[in-house]
Amino acid sequence: MAGDIRMAFIHYEPETDRVAEAPGVADEMAEAARAFASRYLEGVASACAPLTLVVAFDPALVAAPGSGARRLLLARDAPKLARHLLGPRRAGSSVMVVVGPSAVAYDGDEGRLRETACCDVGNAVGLLHPARGAGPIAPLMPWLLQIACETIAYGGGDPEGAPARADRAMARALSGVSASLYDSWNAYGQMLTDHPAWPYLAEATANEARATAAGCDGPSPPDRIAAMSHSALARALHGLGVEVRPGGGP
Repeated sequence: MAGDIRMAFIHYEPETDRVAEAPGVADEMAEAARAFASRYLEGVASACAPLTLVVAFDPALVAAPGSGARRLLLARDAPKLARHLLGPRRAGSSVMVVVGPSAVAYDGDEGRLRETACCDVGNAVGLLHPARGAGPIAPLMPWLLQIACETIAYGGGDPEGAPARADRAMARALSGVSASLYDSWNAYGQMLTDHPAWPYLAEATANEARATAAGCDGPSPPDRIAAMSHSALARALHGLGVEVRPGGGP
């Protein structure tokens, strides 16, 4: 089972991991949230199985700069929320996604929603199976792995759309690494000045991941997505002359 379609209505404070029931959610909004959860989890199931994932709706969650109105959390990193949504016995590698009103109002095509779900799967897999490195490349490794994970999670379907998806994956990763290093989603200039190799690393990783994804047919377990993604990243680094140690890191 890829996820749990039941919808929890909550208020969540990530800074303190405080969670409470969200009273008074309008019937229309509640129905829209359930419909979004069903569509979103279909996208997750197309990429990854089995993966314990629960969707919750927070009417107060708004989009942050450079990101959508979704927040992905691992149960191990948000224990109070995990107990609230999953119960005391289901944690560890379980994944939770909290969405806000603008996310559930999405009415675009299923392909882009599937891409969103695969992006989240890639994020979760990367958090569960992180990439590590040494030297200047070290802070870039999680985001290079994110490119590989979400590309491979999408699989080999829609090959004509693969180049555009790769471009969007690289753009998301650039925003993410900028935010992580400079506390700003828009610090691209500073990021590329400090790490001029990023465009070459990102493109090489995306190309290797696309080649791997082309051979994927149907959903894969998280550990297989992780193994394929780490291998693709290692090949990309090796192709650029970055020495890769056993285990996949430079």
